[in-house]
Amino acid sequence: MTFSSTFRILSLMAASAIALSLPAAAENTTFNKPKINGYRLDWCKKWGDQCGKPAADAFCKLHEFQSAISFVNDPAPGAPTKVFSGGQLCEDDSCNGFKSITCKSNETLIDDYDGEGSQVEPPASDAEADVNILNKLGGQVQGELSSVVFSDGNKQRVAVFARGMDNALWWQAGNGEGKWYGWASIGGQMKGSPSCTPYKGKVYCAVRGMDDGVWVTQWSGGKWSGFTNLGGKTKSSPAMVHGYGAVHALVRGLDGNLFDNAFVEDPETELSNWTGWKSTGMSINGAPTCIVSKADKIHCYYRNADGATHEMVDVLNGGPTKNLGGETAVRPGVLGQNAASNIRVLVKGMDEKLWVNRRSTSGKWGGFKQTEYTFSGQPVCVDSNAEGIGVWCFATGGDKSVFAQRLPIEAFSGQ
Repeated sequence: MTFSSTFRILSLMAASAIALSLPAAAENTTFNKPKINGYRLDWCKKWGDQCGKPAADAFCKLHEFQSAISFVNDPAPGAPTKVFSGGQLCEDDSCNGFKSITCKSNETLIDDYDGEGSQVEPPASDAEADVNILNKLGGQVQGELSSVVFSDGNKQRVAVFARGMDNALWWQAGNGEGKWYGWASIGGQMKGSPSCTPYKGKVYCAVRGMDDGVWVTQWSGGKWSGFTNLGGKTKSSPAMVHGYGAVHALVRGLDGNLFDNAFVEDPETELSNWTGWKSTGMSINGAPTCIVSKADKIHCYYRNADGATHEMVDVLNGGPTKNLGGETAVRPGVLGQNAASNIRVLVKGMDEKLWVNRRSTSGKWGGFKQTEYTFSGQPVCVDSNAEGIGVWCFATGGDKSVFAQRLPIEAFSGQ
């Protein structure tokens, strides 16, 4: 793997995702000089369109209120303003913002906007939110997806991440009960597919940049950081996972070895830093997908040149590599997060059916078994039963839009 001696920090686009850390809507609330991701909110919801109330309503719904009951124009905000849908910045004298927005109390979550401007049709009520059927999340994406379950304050959320048609990193989150908040751009420019993991109330994502370096961004306190270049070079998508008391980015180097870079927090000084790339000494033929076992060991999986799925056991300690068999044309997925007691490798078979291979706590594999579920793209699933959300799977359709479905854990028994 080739390393750069100079880190180029934040040279990708700054993140522009809509914050999800939201105050509870207990009463009518007035926001003075309302902001979105550190910028004054623009007067128009879209660039030069849907101005005034549409933008105010969208801002209120973002903060879990029903709508805007009053708002005041600011013709000279004195600072750049950010457009709600699309995230563009207006930086000249023609920019208008809001002096204030007063939002009407409501406990309904965001359910009617997305970052691309298209409408996401929400269920009319919780009773009609059938999470066991396909939820069309819309959007236009390329590559494979990544998904996580994370804590947004005292609420559990499930989220999916994708590379948009503009090569930026996008995400969409939901409450796990069939309500989705719409697509928002995190920004950056990337190749391949993203990988994300939750850790200590934060979410970390790694991507392969346009320079073939590994770049990371972090969600914390309701907003995304800019992208940080970890250096190195790769020709495949990275994997992000947490284990051993740290967040790990793993990637196939140019020499074919698996490399690891850990983000370690010092509990005594509250300092944190990436430790730098280190070779695991293990050879890998494709992009890795990694998971942490109950024993806090990191196992990684990849598609070999013959289409079979291979397992790399305890990669930080040079464990063995196993051929799990099967055949797929894409990178395998892994079901299980937060120290899974057993691991299930998921692949889209050549028949487009979902196939599951289960690894028991004793380390034995049961072999790939076909399920009844058909996917156009490689599905990614997140096991969130511990949080009461269920097992959510995401995949792309033939039209490049994203679909979500909550499936029973029995579908992944691999028996």
